Amino acid sequence: FFEKFDERFVPFNFEDVDYFCRIKKAKYKLMRAPLSIWHKEGDVVHKFSHDKVNKENYKRFVEKWNFDPQPYFYGEENLEDVL
Repeated sequence: FFEKFDERFVPFNFEDVDYFCRIKKAKYKLMRAPLSIWHKEGDVVHKFSHDKVNKENYKRFVEKWNFDPQPYFYGEENLEDVL
């Protein structure tokens, strides 16, 4: 069930959020670490239009899960309320 990211979200964006949702839906707990991560974008990201991929994968996410993930993953809303 958790062995890989959903390939609909390739090459990047929302694959991790989808994975978190699958974990939560299976009744496992997620913990938020109090840290900041600087992510250096690699060659894959630069080969694509970031905005275009982000918009397409956002749309795929909403179609799959029927909710806007942003309030839940920025801690504004409780994810259990929608899963």
